[in-house]
Amino acid sequence: MEVFLDFVMGLERVQLLTKLHILDTYMRMFELAPEDSLEALFSFYEAKVFQSGYLREELEDTRKEAEREKAKILNNIARTCRTILRKLSITQDTGLRGRIQKLIAAVFPLSHGACTNRAGLFNTNNITTIDEQA
Repeated sequence: MEVFLDFVMGLERVQLLTKLHILDTYMRMFELAPEDSLEALFSFYEAKVFQSGYLREELEDTRKEAEREKAKILNNIARTCRTILRKLSITQDTGLRGRIQKLIAAVFPLSHGACTNRAGLFNTNNITTIDEQA
C-alpha cells in the first residue's frame, strides 16, 4: 500500500495530479476500506500528508487567490475525517477517534465548521455524579 501511495504522490510532483486529487484518492480509500484496516490506512494518511508537511504551503498561504484552493482542501479533509469517524465504534475505537480529533484540531482554524457544534447537540443521557466529602 505504501508503494501505491508514494506512486500517487509522485504523480503530483510531475504535475499529472493535483494535491486535491491525492486527497480525494485517500478519501475514496477510506470509504472502501473495511473497519479493521482503517487504523493502518490512517497512519499512512497522517504520515504522508500531515507529518511530512505535504500541505503546509497550501494551508499557510494567506493570499486571497489561494483561499478557494485552501477551502477545497479543508473540506476534503473534513469529509475524510467524517467518513472514518462514521465507520468507527464510539466505545471500542477511542484511540483512533482521538487521533482523528487531534488532527482536526491541528489543521482547522477554530472558526471552521468542522471545529464547531453548529447544531448544539450533546448527550442528554450522560449523568455525572459528584461525591461530596465533608
